[in-house]
Amino acid sequence: MDISDLVLQLSQLQLEQNKIIEQILAARVTATPTEPEDTIHIGDHVLLLTGGIRCIKGDRARVTKVTVSAVHFND
Repeated sequence: MDISDLVLQLSQLQLEQNKIIEQILAARVTATPTEPEDTIHIGDHVLLLTGGIRCIKGDRARVTKVTVSAVHFND
């Protein structure tokens, strides 16, 4: 192989790399956002910051249900 063939091969590789980078960037834009790390899930153990009817501040509880407006738990 001579120098011109190597230069041509490198330029083709650069074009291929640019296509791959564009595909990666496009996939990032269309990907759904990941869930935040601080999301509460069923089964998580939480430290209660307020008291209630059957619990006091500082109790530990296990999450049994999560809705948009409330987190249900048992101790």
